[in-house]
Amino acid sequence: MKLYLDTCVWCRPFDFPDERILIESDAFVEVLRRADRGDFKIIGSAALLAEIEFISSQEKRGAVEALIRKACSKILRIDEETAELAERIMAECRVNAMDAVHIAIAAKNADVFVTVDDELLKKSGCLKKFIGVKNVVDVIGYEE
Repeated sequence: MKLYLDTCVWCRPFDFPDERILIESDAFVEVLRRADRGDFKIIGSAALLAEIEFISSQEKRGAVEALIRKACSKILRIDEETAELAERIMAECRVNAMDAVHIAIAAKNADVFVTVDDELLKKSGCLKKFIGVKNVVDVIGYEE
């Protein structure tokens, strides 16, 4: 299964820990383990690398970028077709431009778009016409 993890998933292990964040961080680490075993293929993008440039902590930014570069089988660029699909996603599902770009890249190259963003998860009904959207915990069937 090919997965596209959005920026908030990559950043999860570095967020201030509460119960939910710890569960999602554990799930993310399990996704990475399974990718190492070949169970998952993780797709990245230039949009993902661009978005992490906005992380204020240089240490966190460097750690997240290193994880992305190590775990992703591909880092994809944004082409004209992807940009047009992103515009359609923005219009139809009312998501912001960066999220729409991530979803468009995932729709063209992955089986599942993985996020921990509650707003995107709430819009999964609309987004499913483009790609399935799952919380990282649901991707691995994680149970407390």
